[in-house]
Formats: sequence, structure tokens, C-alpha cells
Amino acid sequence: GGTTDSIAAFIAARATRPGQAVTSLGSTLAIKLLSTHPVDDSSRGVYSHRLGDAWLVGGASNLGCAVLRQEKFSVPELEALSLELDPLAAPALELQGYYPLCKPGERFPVNDPQKAPVLEPKPAERRGYLPAILHP
Repeated sequence: GGTTDSIAAFIAARATRPGQAVTSLGSTLAIKLLSTHPVDDSSRGVYSHRLGDAWLVGGASNLGCAVLRQEKFSVPELEALSLELDPLAAPALELQGYYPLCKPGERFPVNDPQKAPVLEPKPAERRGYLPAILHP
């Protein structure tokens, strides 16, 4: 047997009390919260995994870093552009509203198999594109 990367991240974070949560970002974005009881709501993409005597309640969004590869960001480019990021600054108004999926379909926070990616308009400079993809 094995585990998912988000469960491994939860265990590695050493969260031990109900109510503690861990978010992990990989090719997708996942959140897990330790609970005393399971919670399942397929309409919202919420599910539970047993962990000892407790439950990991969470969901996984199709948003994540896979879109960066799809959009042809190289590791050196990401490293350089990351140094310029201001996490408190919103992207230019014309670049707001992105929903960076690799393909149609979302699982969490709403289960919507038809949810369309929004990665347009693309700015002329990549330094404006990265923050638009990363900004909520």
C-alpha cells in the first residue's frame, strides 16, 4: 500500500489535534483537516480518510503547479520570476479572474466537471503572467 502526497504532507507536518489543517501544493492543491468524525459531500468534493482513531477531512482542487509546466515555465524562469513576486500585490486588473486549470473540470471547492480553465488574456511579458496564475 501507499498514500497520497497530501496525506504524506499532513503526517510530515505533525498535526495532531482535531481542527488542525495542512494544505499541500503539488501538481494539484489539497487540504486535509484532522477531525473526530468523517465528513463527505460529493457536491463540494469533500471526502474523508481514516487516520488512526481520527479522520482526515478534505478535498483536492485541480488547481496546482501542473499548469506551470503546461504553460511552459522552466525551472530557471520560475526561480527568477519568483524573486520578483509580491504576494500582497494583485495582478493587473486585466489579468484578474484567472482559473488556472490544465483542462476542464474541478473537484474542490465545488465539484464541477465542466468548469473551464481561464488563462486569458495572456500578457506580453511572462513576469505579469506568473502572478496572475498564482493569485487567488
